[in-house]
Amino acid sequence: MTGESSKKSRNHHSPSTIVVTGTAGYIGGSLLRALEEDRNVKSVVAVDLKKPSFEIKKTRFYKLDLTETLADVQLAEILKKEKCDTLVHCAFPMTPPKNMAFAHELISIGTMYVFNACAEARVRKVLLASTTDVYGAFPSNPNFLEEDIHEPKGSHQSPFLADKIDAERQALKYAKKHPDRLVTILRFATILGPTVKSYKTRFLRRPIVTTILGFDPLVQFIHEEDVIQALKQALAKDSPGIFNITG
Repeated sequence: MTGESSKKSRNHHSPSTIVVTGTAGYIGGSLLRALEEDRNVKSVVAVDLKKPSFEIKKTRFYKLDLTETLADVQLAEILKKEKCDTLVHCAFPMTPPKNMAFAHELISIGTMYVFNACAEARVRKVLLASTTDVYGAFPSNPNFLEEDIHEPKGSHQSPFLADKIDAERQALKYAKKHPDRLVTILRFATILGPTVKSYKTRFLRRPIVTTILGFDPLVQFIHEEDVIQALKQALAKDSPGIFNITG
């Protein structure tokens, strides 16, 4: 785990109730499965429009559409009822969907509702699952990007990435407005693994992968199991700030 942090890492903390959004998606669902199997985690809440595709035993599920008006009010009620200590926001599509209008509502507006709810319910800690794609792919990029020098510019290339950058900005704004709370942003490099399905993994699964002759850029990946380990580490240890998670 590498990256920039506005504060030093704090002591390990065992959250009383962990709420995970986007559990029908890949990252949220994988994290939920890991928390279900973790004996040290006593209380888990899943929030999404659809129930997880696997059996849940100790998790309580709440059906909620984060794109609906007043979703923040409904989520705040859930967080208060469950006495939520930590929320992991994973309700983000990995691959740009065909319906970009819905993607905008889910990523930008949905994140706004999540942080409104966290403010109302006084949630102590929020983790945001993001991507290193927010930096953008530019010919002028150096081999190694530094967070304090190279700001995310992916919004110049994709509305999808613009929404993800907006979600990050909302997280940073929330952290600044509520200095007594803790916010961690985890930017994952391209995730690879046997169960990952995205436009990148579909490309790499082709019998022949085309490349540009004479051009061999540095590319970073991370295994799907390491993604979950990074999330669990961030849950166990208070480390506010932005972290780039790479292999």
